[in-house]
Amino acid sequence: MEESLINRHLNKLEKHIENCPSCLARYEQLLQEQSEWSGALFQASLPASFTNQVLEALQETEIEPVEEAVHKNMIFPEKPSRRKYRNLQRWAAAAAILLILSGSLIYANPSIAEIVRSMFSSDAELDPGLEQSKKLGLIQDPDIDIRSHGYRIQVNEVSADAARLTIAVKVTDRFGKPVLQGFNWEQISVKDEQGNEIGLGRFGSGNSSVDVFTYIYKGELTSPTITVESRIDKIKGTKGNWKFSFPVDLTRADSLTTVDELNQHYVTPEGLNIQMNKLTHTPSGVKLELTTSLSQQARNNVPANREEMQKLMFHFEDEQGNIISQVNEMHSISMLAGETSKRTEQGIHWVYTFIDLPYDSQRIKMVLDGYSIPEKSEGSVVIYPSKLNKENAVFSNSGDKVWFEAFKVIQDPDQQAAIAAGVTKNQETKSAGVIKIKGEYVNMANPAVEQWQAIDDKGNKYPVEFRGSIDLGTKVQDGNFIIKGLSCMPTKLTLIRSIVGRYYSDVQWSFDLPKGRPIPGLENNEPIKYWEDILPVR
Repeated sequence: MEESLINRHLNKLEKHIENCPSCLARYEQLLQEQSEWSGALFQASLPASFTNQVLEALQETEIEPVEEAVHKNMIFPEKPSRRKYRNLQRWAAAAAILLILSGSLIYANPSIAEIVRSMFSSDAELDPGLEQSKKLGLIQDPDIDIRSHGYRIQVNEVSADAARLTIAVKVTDRFGKPVLQGFNWEQISVKDEQGNEIGLGRFGSGNSSVDVFTYIYKGELTSPTITVESRIDKIKGTKGNWKFSFPVDLTRADSLTTVDELNQHYVTPEGLNIQMNKLTHTPSGVKLELTTSLSQQARNNVPANREEMQKLMFHFEDEQGNIISQVNEMHSISMLAGETSKRTEQGIHWVYTFIDLPYDSQRIKMVLDGYSIPEKSEGSVVIYPSKLNKENAVFSNSGDKVWFEAFKVIQDPDQQAAIAAGVTKNQETKSAGVIKIKGEYVNMANPAVEQWQAIDDKGNKYPVEFRGSIDLGTKVQDGNFIIKGLSCMPTKLTLIRSIVGRYYSDVQWSFDLPKGRPIPGLENNEPIKYWEDILPVR
C-alpha cells in the first residue's frame, strides 16, 4: 500500500521540492552529505547503516507545509495529528529515499568507487593509458563543485601529462540525475602559463553518469603547469554560471616520461619524403612525431596552401602480426587520441597521440599502408538538369565515378536550417540548385579536400558543396551537391572537380619500433590484456 502511494505521488513530490525553498534546501543538504560520504569512504558499496542514518535525519526534520501560492494542488493541514504527522513523515522519508537511491546518490551504479572514480566505472570505454595513470596515482582531483539554476557541475578526475589531458565532467540536475552532453564542450579550454590556448579537444565516450573529454596539445609544453578553464554558461538550454579554473601539475608525470629517438626514413615513388623523429612515452599514452615533405615535382601538383591536408595511412602490428592500431585507415581499430600538424622549414611536422602503444613490453612494427595528397584536377562532366530524372549523367575521372540522378532549385538548405534554428530572421530568400548524387571512389571521398565548381550555360560560376553521408570503408558517397546561388534551372550545367584527394597505395615500408623502457611502477604491467577485447578475429 505504501509502495503504491509512493509511486503515485512521486512526481508531485519532485515538483513540490522544486517549488518549496525549505524542502529544496534540505534535499540539497542531503546530496551534499552523501557527496562528503563518498569522498571520505571511497569503498566498494554503501554501508548497511546508511539508509537508517538518512531516515533518522528525516525523522528529526519537520516538513513545513508549502503555501498555497507555491503549489495549489497540494494541501497540508496546519496542525496535523500525531498519527497523520507520523504517516506523513514515513511517506516523505520513503519517497526521499526512493529519490535518493534511484535518482541521485547512486543513480548509475551502487558503488561509491564508480561514482567518485566515474571515469573508470564498469561501463566506461576501455582506455589503457588512463588505467596506467590511475595505477601510478596520477589522477588529480581539482575538487570543482558548482551549482547554478538547478544544475550542478563536478570535476574530480583529471589525468594530464605531456601526451594528453583527460577530464571527467559530471553534470546533474537538481534531483541528482546525470545530464550527459548537456553543454558545449568547446567552452572548456586548456591554457599554458602565459594564457595561450594549447589544447585541441574532442568529446570522449564517457559512460552512463559522466562526460569525458580528451585534449591533445598544439605544440610542445614549455612549463610543468597548465590551466583548465570553463566558460560554460548554458546547460540544456538553461542559462547560468558554471565558470571555473584550476591548475594541473605535470611535474610527477614528466619525471616518468621517456623519449626514444627514431632515425627511420622513406621516400615514396611519387616523391613524398617521410622522416621519423621520436616517440614520447608518458603514463597516459604515446606521442609519435614525424616530418613529411614533397619533392619539387610532387609539390607542383598540389594547390597552394593545401599541402597540410595530406594524410598518412599506417598501422602497428604485434609480434603475432595482429593489428593493434590503425591511423587514417578505412577499417579502423584505432588507439589514436588525435593528431596535429604544423608547417616547419623541414616540411609538415606531425604529432600522433595514442592512448597506448606497448612498445616497451613487446615488439611493435609500424607499417605504411598508403597516403593521400590534395592534387589539381581537370575532371568535368556536362549535365542537362531537366533530363536527369530520365537519364543519369556520370562523372568518371582518376578511377572515381559520380552519378547525377535528379535536379531541383529550392531555398538554400543552409538558410533553411538557420531560420529553423532561429539564428536568422527576415532575410531575403536565397536559392540553390540541388543535385542528388551517388559516388564510388578509388581516391579519398573527402568533401573537405575535394573542390567542385558549377558553370551554367551563360558562363556564370557557382561554388558547390556536398551534403550527405560517406562510407569510409567502401568509399561510397551518397547525398546532394548544393550549387550555392543558382536561382533557376539552367539548360546545361558543367561540373568541374578542380581538386582531388589522390590516394597512393604503391608503398612498401615497415620497421620495428625501438624497445622502450618501462615506466617506473609499470614494470610488471601486462598491456596485452588491454588489446584482447579490441583485436579483430583472425
